[in-house]
Order: sequence, then C-alpha cells, then structure tokens
Amino acid sequence: AVAVVRHRIEAIKTAGSMAQMANDAIQMASNRQIPNVPDKEDILEMHDKSFESVEESPRSKYKRTYNVQPLNLNNISENERWIENGVDITKRLSKYQEKSIKANQKDDRNISEIRALSLICIFYFGKRDMVIPSQDIRLERDMLRPAASSLLSRWTTEIEQCLQQETPDIWQIRSSINKFQSTAIERRDSFLFSFTNVLGICAGVQDSDERKISEDTLVHTYLHAPLHMLFVEDSIFGHKWANTALEATRHNDKVLLPDFTVFKSTSGYKYDLFVVEVKRPGSSISDLYKIGAMLKKMINELVILGVRRPCVCGLLVEGFICTSYRLDLKAKHVYRLVELREFRLPNNGFDLGCLPLAMQALQQIKNIVSSMAQEIEVSVNARMEKTMIRSRVPES
Repeated sequence: AVAVVRHRIEAIKTAGSMAQMANDAIQMASNRQIPNVPDKEDILEMHDKSFESVEESPRSKYKRTYNVQPLNLNNISENERWIENGVDITKRLSKYQEKSIKANQKDDRNISEIRALSLICIFYFGKRDMVIPSQDIRLERDMLRPAASSLLSRWTTEIEQCLQQETPDIWQIRSSINKFQSTAIERRDSFLFSFTNVLGICAGVQDSDERKISEDTLVHTYLHAPLHMLFVEDSIFGHKWANTALEATRHNDKVLLPDFTVFKSTSGYKYDLFVVEVKRPGSSISDLYKIGAMLKKMINELVILGVRRPCVCGLLVEGFICTSYRLDLKAKHVYRLVELREFRLPNNGFDLGCLPLAMQALQQIKNIVSSMAQEIEVSVNARMEKTMIRSRVPES
C-alpha cells in the first residue's frame, strides 16, 4: 500500500512539472512576436535580382505590392497634356489611374498588370485590352514598319514544298536559299538578306513538343537566329544576352536582367533601346509589368540626355507567341505602352508560313531603335558642343 501511495505521489509530481513546462511554453509563445509574412515580390527579390513577375490572380496566397506615382494634374499645365481632337486624354488617364489606386488598396485580390502599370504612369494600349477606348487616338502601330514584299511568301512557300517531299533534298533547299540570297545581294536589300538566312536556319529545325521545351532551348533554337541577323550583325548596335544588367539599373538596388538587350554606345555611355523577355511554353507567369518597368527606366535615360521624342521597344516572348511593344513619352508624365504586333515563331520546317510576319515585326523594331540611335548621336554631339562653348567663354 505504501508503494502504491508513493507511486501516485511521483505521478502527481511528474504531471505537475509537465504542466508547468506546458504553461511556460504557452507563455513564451504568447510573448513572441509573430513575424510579418513577406509578400510574393519580397520573396522573389531575396532569391533573384531580375525582379521576376508574379502571377496575378485572386487566388494568390500573398497580395503583391506596387509602387505608386500619382499623375497630379495640378502640376501639369494644359499645354503639357495629351490633347487629341479636343479631348484631354491626360485627364482621362488620370481618372483611370485613380480607379487603379483604389483597386490596389483592396485586400482581397491582386490587380491586373495593366492596372499595375498605370500606377507608375505607364498606360497600356493593346489591340484587345487598353486603358481607354482608342478610336479617336492615333497610336501609330505601323510606325516604320517595312512594306510587305511578295518575295517573302514566295520564297517561304518554295522551301515548304521542298520539305513536304517524302525525302526532302537538303541540297535542293540549300540551292534555293543561295538563289534567294543572290537576289537580296543584287538588290542590296539587307532585310531580304537577313530573311533568307533565317529561312535557311528555320528550315533545318526539327519538330519539337511545345509542352516540354525549356526556356533556354526556345531562345537558342528558335529566337536566336532572327535576333542575331537583325540586331547583332549590325555595327550600329551593341547587344547583351541574359544575366547582364539593364544599364539604367546597373547601380541601383533593384537590378533588372533582360533576356536580350540592344543598346547604342557613344562617348563612353550605353543607352538601352530594345529588350526581350522570354517565358517557356505553358508558363502561367507574365512579364508585361516587368518589361513595362524596364522600358520606362530606359526612356528616362534618353530624356535626361535630351533626346527629342524618345522611344524604346520591347518584345515579350511567351512560348512561340511574341508581342512587340513601343514605349514613348506622349506628354508630361504620360508613358504610352503601345502593342505593335503579335506574331508566332516557327517551331519546325513545316511551320515557316509565320516567318515573314515575324521578320517584319522585328524589322519594325530595328527601324525604330535605329532612328533612336541617330537621335542619341545628335543629342550627344549637341551636349559636347555646349560644353566646348562654355570652356571657351572667359571667366568674368
């Protein structure tokens, strides 16, 4: 009986000590501060300085935060506004931005990328979606777009017919490509020559499963040829492939890393004019906001330089579907992001029919940034002349 009593006493002591430990743990937990859960953008920035975009969905676990730069009409005079056909477009865009700011303050969902861009005064004019109706607005989507040549479709059809034979004759295809190149050389047409080279490369590409292709394979197999022929083999431009910082962010905390960049180098400075962002087929994440933010930083550098009517371009590649954009500064604090054209990259030799449109769209970008490269030279020379004049003026 004594042993039983002792056993019960020990059990009570043990239970008491365990209860005290539990109480201490509860007290510590209640006193401990619960850390703030970082939002999705913070998580991305901790692991990747390229400022990757986040899928924007009402079902997202974390709400994404954006910078806000209000379009204050009180600081914009009437002659500094975008007025078209007697309509104050700047005022309409300001109202759109106000709605975006209110929508962004709601806690239950993320806003669209188009709304998010308006928060930093970038106003989107796509072909299907746009911030305001554009029937009375000149968007100049065809700006410097090359005229369509019947040779492009004719040459493409000839190569497709060769590939559709039961046993394609690779030497016949090469002979045709050489014939096309000779025509381009006789005409001294650099665009036709670039097209024939890309056509020959695409004709040899094997069919692929779009669902399984990686981003690197997409770039090197399908996108590299047109970018190389149009932008790399041209001495007026410099270029950078992935993991190289955008010049405008090189010394910033948030470094942006486009997948491909074209720039103009002069007097020891580099001015980015064209950037490409690539996503593999099937990716649910869009880079529209990221590319818009990059283009804004690029155009601001041209404004500082004093370039007249600054303009830069971007290309968003989502699988084999590409969309080209132009960003200009239409009025004070009004950045206008205009969709130029949507096109498809050929993913095998039997899909060459989309190549003429793709090359025309890329040539349009080349024409635009070539024009900007000339404007940069003009601005740099003007600045140097002013500096020389000041140096000649004697001190009073």
